[in-house]
Amino acid sequence: MVVDPIGLSGRLALMWKREVSVEVKFADKNIIDCCIRYRGQCFFVTFVYGEPSQQGKRKVWERLMRLGAGRKESWGLLGDFNDILHNGEKIGVPIRGDNSFLDFAQMIQVCEMKELTGFGDSFTWAGVRYKKYIQCKLDRCFGNKQWRNSFQNSTQTFMERLGSDHRPVMSRRNDRGSMEQSQRDWEPIDSGHPLLGVCVCELNTEINKAFQEEEEFWVQKSRDKWLVVGDNNTSFFHASVKACRQQNHLSKLVDDEGRDQSSLPQMGKIATYYFEKLFSSSASNEVMGFFASLAPRVSENMNRKLIWEVTDEEVRSVVFSIKQSSAPGSDGMNGLFFQEYWGIIGMEIVKEVKAFFSTGVFPLEWNFTQICLIPKITNPTSMVDLRPISLCSVLYKIVAKILVSGIKPLLEHIVSPNQSAFVPERLISDNIIIAHEMIHGLRTHDHISKEFMAIKTDMSKAYDRIEWNYLEGLMMAMGFHAKFREWIMFCVRSVSYTVLINGEEQGKVLPGRGLRQGDPLSPFLFDLCTEVLSHQLNEAERRGEISGIRFSADGPAIHHLFFADDSLLLLKANEEECGVVCRILKAYELVSGQMISLTKSAITFGSKVEDGMKVKIKEISGITNEGGTGKYLGLPECFSGSKVAMLQYIHEKMTARFQGWYAFFLSTGGKEVLLKSVAMAMPVFAMSVFKLPKTTCKMLTSAMANFWWNAQDGKNKMHWVSWDRMCLDKKDGVMGFKDLEKFNQALLAKQGWRLLMDPNSLCARVIKSRFYPTGDFLDAKIGSRPSYAWRSMLFGRELLVKGLRSNVGSGKSIMVWTDKWLFDKEPLAPMRKQTFFNVNLRVCDLINTQTGSWDREKLEEVFFPSDIELIMKMKPAFGKEDSYEWVHNIWGVYSVKSGYCQVWSVNTTPKIKVFMWKALSNALAVSEECIARGMKVDPRCQRCGDDGESINHVLFSCPAASLVWAASGFPFPQRGFENRSLFENFSYLLSIGKDSRVPKELRQVFPWILWMLWKNKNAFSFEGKDYAAENTVAKCREEATRWTEITGVAKAEEAKRNQCKKVDSTWRAPERERLKCNIGISWCRKTNLAGMGWIVRTSSGDTVLHSRRAFNGVSSLMEAKRLGLIWAVESMTSLKLHNVSFEVEDRDLVASVNKPKSCPTLRAYGEELKEVLNCSREWELESVSRRANTVAFKIARSVTEQKRYQSYVAQGSPSWLRSLLVEEGLRSRG
Repeated sequence: MVVDPIGLSGRLALMWKREVSVEVKFADKNIIDCCIRYRGQCFFVTFVYGEPSQQGKRKVWERLMRLGAGRKESWGLLGDFNDILHNGEKIGVPIRGDNSFLDFAQMIQVCEMKELTGFGDSFTWAGVRYKKYIQCKLDRCFGNKQWRNSFQNSTQTFMERLGSDHRPVMSRRNDRGSMEQSQRDWEPIDSGHPLLGVCVCELNTEINKAFQEEEEFWVQKSRDKWLVVGDNNTSFFHASVKACRQQNHLSKLVDDEGRDQSSLPQMGKIATYYFEKLFSSSASNEVMGFFASLAPRVSENMNRKLIWEVTDEEVRSVVFSIKQSSAPGSDGMNGLFFQEYWGIIGMEIVKEVKAFFSTGVFPLEWNFTQICLIPKITNPTSMVDLRPISLCSVLYKIVAKILVSGIKPLLEHIVSPNQSAFVPERLISDNIIIAHEMIHGLRTHDHISKEFMAIKTDMSKAYDRIEWNYLEGLMMAMGFHAKFREWIMFCVRSVSYTVLINGEEQGKVLPGRGLRQGDPLSPFLFDLCTEVLSHQLNEAERRGEISGIRFSADGPAIHHLFFADDSLLLLKANEEECGVVCRILKAYELVSGQMISLTKSAITFGSKVEDGMKVKIKEISGITNEGGTGKYLGLPECFSGSKVAMLQYIHEKMTARFQGWYAFFLSTGGKEVLLKSVAMAMPVFAMSVFKLPKTTCKMLTSAMANFWWNAQDGKNKMHWVSWDRMCLDKKDGVMGFKDLEKFNQALLAKQGWRLLMDPNSLCARVIKSRFYPTGDFLDAKIGSRPSYAWRSMLFGRELLVKGLRSNVGSGKSIMVWTDKWLFDKEPLAPMRKQTFFNVNLRVCDLINTQTGSWDREKLEEVFFPSDIELIMKMKPAFGKEDSYEWVHNIWGVYSVKSGYCQVWSVNTTPKIKVFMWKALSNALAVSEECIARGMKVDPRCQRCGDDGESINHVLFSCPAASLVWAASGFPFPQRGFENRSLFENFSYLLSIGKDSRVPKELRQVFPWILWMLWKNKNAFSFEGKDYAAENTVAKCREEATRWTEITGVAKAEEAKRNQCKKVDSTWRAPERERLKCNIGISWCRKTNLAGMGWIVRTSSGDTVLHSRRAFNGVSSLMEAKRLGLIWAVESMTSLKLHNVSFEVEDRDLVASVNKPKSCPTLRAYGEELKEVLNCSREWELESVSRRANTVAFKIARSVTEQKRYQSYVAQGSPSWLRSLLVEEGLRSRG
């Protein structure tokens, strides 16, 4: 039976088996009173859920006393009483007055109840209140005198918490009749019966599966991604869900008349009215006039790619790119459902999605969207305190992501460099650094501080106010294809909303404007919308109406920076320019629907701007707030005071998270993942731009070390291993935490690397104009009155220069004897062969200008053979500027990771891995280690009495440990464990763990034996409990088997999902009106012979031409691929074949052409190949797998394996590969 809830409370449920007769006498939200008949016995049980408030408790106790007054039969009382009898039943809070216990105690006395004998931890509830960890005895079982007489052996057992902050309580009657019946029930199967082992095994498997499913359920609910399913984290995930629900719960909303509304329908009406008003259009009819000066930016080739026919594989790859645990839409289906059952529903999904791109419409149900309200503040009461997030359906997300895949690559070509949000290759840190320099210039620069100002504007509800006709007119003006515009506008206009209030749908809204936060399309469409404002400001500068801040004559003038809805406008502090900007903003507001919040906007004036001018500008703009000391994009605008104080918020945020985590009593494995994936991520944003002060680093490090070693907040424990040592890499047998200062420097070195590799970016141009207008970054000085961002970059440069070497282009800027342009384990300059040499010799003097390669004779004249060998391995990018590459990465590109044990490979739970590491690091609290650290403890082993309790003694040589090892059947070393050191014993265990001759069940159990030995030692020392060796071994085997089964299932499921994610790598036909040229390369190392082959096919899969050629004297596979690609492209050009998509089996070579910044070491190859490719019109170059390139590779391999050296070009396909070509063509069309 179920008792319905009242208000926001949960339900009460009572369940029983069919053979039990239950008559419910009374039921409400606090009490279910029953008469139970079972096996000829009749007794009463009352199930209780106590009220939290003191007044409510009294009413419940009075009702129970009325029941007890007339009840003389056997009566049990059990449940969650939400009260205690005295202060001893509560831990972690101040002492309560005795009077507060009287009501509960009186009820127990009147009902003549006594608590049943209990087993386990009776503190059944645990949680955090007022930042303190509290435990209470809230759940228990009582029986009256008649109950105790009838069921003399009745007990209560307090079980482990699973998915709740309360322990389950199991009550057993254990009367003589029931015990005899239980014995009779189990008599037919004795311990040796063959079915018993099978049944137990099956039951264990089912239980493990149930635990795993429960844990995965709460993982999805909690959306915490950093713990491993299968490591008993269910209670944490459940607590995470509860905390999230409490944080997001709405208790009331204030309506327009100022009245509090707390019921769901009334709050739903307030929210619905708010969104109806917000999404009501106020569109202007004069939209196109605002775009008059905006030239089309989308080329015909771009449009062709935007409206390409969507393939089955494209739909499938998008489905599997959606996060499995992403919030579901109104249909309740998340990404996991579509991925898990793709084999069943895949064809139908592909059909429906492709139908949209054919007809331009999809069912309106796809775009029915739930608005989830996320509080911006604690205890929100108005709609402006809530952030609306749209929960779109997965079917809509598939369509939206396909559209995004088309528009995203175009943004860097059609969006101005002053915008960096959601544009590939542009970072938020660029805007932060530029803004920091601008604000610093307003404060310190002589000229700028007198004449300029910065206006930081806040757009109110920016996404929600975008007018649809403005978006459509903008896309038309930019030159987007009509079909693509129709797709976009249908996605935008077909939306309908319902509002979720505490998880329940309320009302329906049909909007007239707005972009959804949560829609994959919205960020990119918003970028386009703000681009018009950027264009208008650029036009005003071109007309001389506004002036941006410029640090040097050759540097860029910055008059605005946009990042999504964050805007920073920079102009002269005078009435004229202020008026121009205000008119542009007003016009933009009128056509786009945007509205600037003047109360949240601020002006930062130059430090020497006159006060009278400040007053006039405030009157013109309507902005009264002055800034300069706030934040821009989450980081301080200017570091003018104590840097420690300005960055204190990072430490406060981190310690606040730690205080919450302490409450969950996480294992060391959980703590490790928390520290690495959550805590370390908190300062990364700031560390990417600014150098953290040493004091800040020490404070953060101290907080992390305390969390690692302490069990409770404020109760410090011994730090057994220094944090510096724990920051060593895991391959060195340590924990692998990050040293904050070194990590900070590695992140800042990344900024320096970007200045070197992308000198034309807006950020690099601004920094150059400010600090090294006539030099380069590597030689730049700190200068006078530098900004903190520049100081931070120079700190990163100290690391960067240690791994840089010159990448040879023309060689004109590289000095042979002083610059480090060679590499042999580290960057170096060549050795001098001659006593007398040309000091000013440059690398360009060593290059043959006719061939663009090295001049061997000159090299032999001035270098030793060892250096000549190093030089000949390098290919100069002749004709291009010299550059740099990072030597600690095979692609030559700097990465933070490159700037920055066996125990960890053992197949066991994370907490046991950490325990084993602690054992090997002498970081366990045994007597020997405690005494070594100055603590006064008994040096003897508490179990056997031997002197010198060491880690090796506890885990191996103690008689109690020896018994366990003997009972386990684990093979002993020749001299036994007791005659070996701790490291020898661990080495032996690890070697046995890899020995396939030892049965798997023995190999996998030793980590759990070590863990249980340590737990048994502590149980004996602190609780006086001693466990038999046989029971310990049984427990170890059970835990090891359970872990192996669960991780095995998880790995199998993960492998299955990964297999589903894999893109079908077979050959795919090109788009209509295009050709595809597959290029095969085969190279023989012994003979330096290379075979090449190419084959050209149409969109229908028909072969046009194919060719083969042999090359002698090819020194490397990379050289063979270079020659093969050049030969194939030149062949297409000579045959006058254009619109060709080239496919080759080499990601690095393709990246050197398509993304040269990602592969500096192959820059010379990339430049050469691009020059050849540019001779062909509308070319494309892609990397494919061998399976998708089989035909071309077999043609090439016929040279190296079958000695077919004759070169030729032929129409059609080779006869010996015709069946394979037919098969590929059919598969491509099917």
